[in-house]
Amino acid sequence: MLNENLKRLRKNKGLTQEQFALQLNVVRQTVSKWEQGLSVPDAEMLMKIADILNVSVSDLLGEEVAENNDISLYCLFVFLLIFQCFKNRIDMRFLLILIFKKPP
Repeated sequence: MLNENLKRLRKNKGLTQEQFALQLNVVRQTVSKWEQGLSVPDAEMLMKIADILNVSVSDLLGEEVAENNDISLYCLFVFLLIFQCFKNRIDMRFLLILIFKKPP
């Protein structure tokens, strides 16, 4: 789900994998692995990706959750986001905006 959303949203923005990777300070192969579902970005990177693509993290992860495995994955990402907020002393209101609302 994340990999499909990431690829679709990147293409909708008109970005190549290379251009997207440059904005995220990663190599193109990293973006390719995310889009193939071979690896997943960490919580901090998810926030950067959502910002660049102008979507919420929940949109990136997929609003419609159908299977228990998807729910577990979504919960894991939310937990990682919360952890990053505490670790970096980020205001929790910022986290709620990232998860539940699209940027203006």
